[in-house]
Amino acid sequence: MTLTRALVAVLLLSPALALAAPSRPAKPARAAKPAAAEREIPAVLKSGFEMYAKEGPKAAIECWTRGSAVEGRKEALSQDDDFKLLEEFYGRYVGYEFVREHRITKSTSTCLVNIKYEKGNLYSVFYLYRKPDGEQVITTFNVHTNPQAIWPASAIFGAGN
Repeated sequence: MTLTRALVAVLLLSPALALAAPSRPAKPARAAKPAAAEREIPAVLKSGFEMYAKEGPKAAIECWTRGSAVEGRKEALSQDDDFKLLEEFYGRYVGYEFVREHRITKSTSTCLVNIKYEKGNLYSVFYLYRKPDGEQVITTFNVHTNPQAIWPASAIFGAGN
């Protein structure tokens, strides 16, 4: 009987003791993943976006294709016209947001970048190749106004969707 009373007393007093007890310091929060702006964008992409801001889309495309198999090719440079049409629709270029890089192999990766304009954004995928000398070049890139057309669902809706 004494054991039963002791157990009942402990059960009834537990909530009061918990409230009166000094609080423990909270566990340190897990370090959050860096925001998109803080992540490291590959230099070849960054320099192209810097050229876009200074001199327009043609300069960006020339920078992005420098050193690659499509450098100077009419097909690559003609994308300048597409960017100009987009600027007529969305307004002037205002910046970019680097989303993520996915390494496919030691020499290849993809980068997702949100290209920002005054009235909207353009979703892009850049395909990069690391040459034997270590220089990273863009082999191709795609842009679209609808992210579902070119981005993986996990980049749009989160993991598991």
